[in-house]
Amino acid sequence: MGSLRIEPEALKQERTLGLNILLDICIFLPHVYVGIASASWTIIADFLRGGLLITISIVAYLTLRRIHRQRLSVYDYGAGKLERSIAILIATLLLLISGMLLWRVSGLMPQARPPLYLAGFAIVLVVINFLANCFQLWTLYRAMRQSGSLIVRAQYQARWVMTIASVFVVTAVSVSMISSDAELARRADQLGTLTVIVIMVWSAINMLRECLPDLLDHSLPESFQHAINRVLARNIDAFEQLGRIRTRRAGSVMHVELELFLDQGKSLGQASHLAEQMQRELAEEIPGVDAVVVLRALAEGQPS
Repeated sequence: MGSLRIEPEALKQERTLGLNILLDICIFLPHVYVGIASASWTIIADFLRGGLLITISIVAYLTLRRIHRQRLSVYDYGAGKLERSIAILIATLLLLISGMLLWRVSGLMPQARPPLYLAGFAIVLVVINFLANCFQLWTLYRAMRQSGSLIVRAQYQARWVMTIASVFVVTAVSVSMISSDAELARRADQLGTLTVIVIMVWSAINMLRECLPDLLDHSLPESFQHAINRVLARNIDAFEQLGRIRTRRAGSVMHVELELFLDQGKSLGQASHLAEQMQRELAEEIPGVDAVVVLRALAEGQPS
């Protein structure tokens, strides 16, 4: 067997996600040091959020690699139950950390301004983080335009949230580190932390709302049922009787199984052509569908 050939576009997607993860980790580690050393709760909240989202990015990257190497075909049209389960765990942790941070900053007292070198390092670091987010947003935008990958699109949307959050972090950290007024510095740190908390809660709620329904197999929405009916109506003269119609959604994959009874006089070639045609039409009506057409011969004496 020859080695599997991976398309250049797929490799570019992998490189984009991989480089973004490495850049996030390189920025994350100094964040941990500066946040703790300067007692900046805005930075602490930001690196806690960032660390959890790095985990999601790593899972997405590994999933994308398996798709491109055809080791996980169920993920071809998006993330499946494994990634959804991890996303729910991360969302739960985001909510717990948000509650902890809210409790901590609500009683935050004014404190001495950190040393000049540490304050300068903190400001430079959050500015670099903002610029890195802008660069990563641009690379993900290019990768998303060149592919229909839902994983890449999800990473792009998540990066938008991180970029917006970094704007507030830069503002809050700069004021809290520069201001000689201890009360103003405390207020800035509180507002910056609260902003990150709001974004964390918003991200967690969106993750839960998206992931929870897909952990259960359920029938497709009514609009998809209408699409199936249109395909059946266009081919109604090609089969004698309609059997079972089974639809379900598992993870992000939509499954449709049609059972059709054909006249015994039809040749194997005609039956095969009908199945291929209906699968093609279902794919046009429902992008990303996993369609199966089961053909059976109509038994003698069975009403048509």
